[in-house]
Amino acid sequence: MIDALPFDLPFKEACEYFASKGIAVSPDSWKDIWQQANARSFTAAQVTSMEALTDIKGALQKALDEGTSLADFKSALRPVLESKGWFAPEGEKARTIGPDGEPMKRLNGWRLDTIYQTNLQAAYSVGRFQQMKETAEARPYWQYMAIVDSRTRYEHAAQNGKVYDYRHPFWNEWYPPNGFNCRCYVKALSGEDLGERNLSAETRGVNVHPDEGWRYNVGQAGLDAWQPDLDGYAGVLASQYVADEISSPSFERFFDGSTAGSFPVAILDDALQAAIGSQSQVVSLSSQTLAKNRGRHPELAISDYRLLPDIVDTAQLIVQDGDNTFVFLRTGDKVYFGAIKTTQTGRANFLTSFRLARESDIESIKKRGKVLRDLL
Repeated sequence: MIDALPFDLPFKEACEYFASKGIAVSPDSWKDIWQQANARSFTAAQVTSMEALTDIKGALQKALDEGTSLADFKSALRPVLESKGWFAPEGEKARTIGPDGEPMKRLNGWRLDTIYQTNLQAAYSVGRFQQMKETAEARPYWQYMAIVDSRTRYEHAAQNGKVYDYRHPFWNEWYPPNGFNCRCYVKALSGEDLGERNLSAETRGVNVHPDEGWRYNVGQAGLDAWQPDLDGYAGVLASQYVADEISSPSFERFFDGSTAGSFPVAILDDALQAAIGSQSQVVSLSSQTLAKNRGRHPELAISDYRLLPDIVDTAQLIVQDGDNTFVFLRTGDKVYFGAIKTTQTGRANFLTSFRLARESDIESIKKRGKVLRDLL
């Protein structure tokens, strides 16, 4: 078991991503939370106590935030789990009967090893994936790297050193980690790097697969499930991030329903935030609202939704029609109309409606409330 992973870690991204994960119970086996679902939820197989799962996730978060070693992680967590009956003392079997009379499978040392290694590797890989995607124009070639020793799986070792374009379908399955306790990682290379190292990019994929339950891109699944805290960024930087993300394949998967949750679609200026009493500059679109809106307004294509950051930013007409809502309209080749609402706490904003309108609607829209912006 290794305590340090063999690449530069985008630490902040890894910490934020893991913190955003929920907690899910997998009572029967690790297969209960399958593949991409792991990107959204932390679990430990057959641990049915939410209290114990919360303790484990908290210890893992501390390990990410503070760089806690495996030994320190185990020494701090073990007595907590023992006190709650979820750690098997030395010499005792993991399986036992719980206080409620139901069978339970307690944790032991080697399972804590696996939980630590697998979760930290996955979190770091998500951060690393984001970092490499951001620099893909300069370093478009990715090299699969395995730690080749007696513990390395044959299929993983067989990929060691192979180079693929970052857009190659190979990475849809083989972006690591590719199994429990997998130590593989990826290097980003430029065209010059390939020449200097006498490497060439593969064009054909492989006929072997990663371990069962790991046949997906862990990094992409993590990015689909997680968004950075955009309220921690200046408006111009947050706007650039939203524009990039809504133009990416991640939004395509969100748009077609392959991923759920919410997606950032616009950034509000200070004046609009103040008008609706919002503490956040981010406007999100939920998957439920998207599904309803697509059903009601099928004339809007993904290309229309991808214009939302600019539509909200350059809307010629904005009218506050409630204490915590406003509507916006922008004219051009098409006339777009939408509504944005902040939550009761003021901590989040959501796009609640988006459709086409007519220029003849302008005067009636102005009468809906207080005009905040009128450039028509």
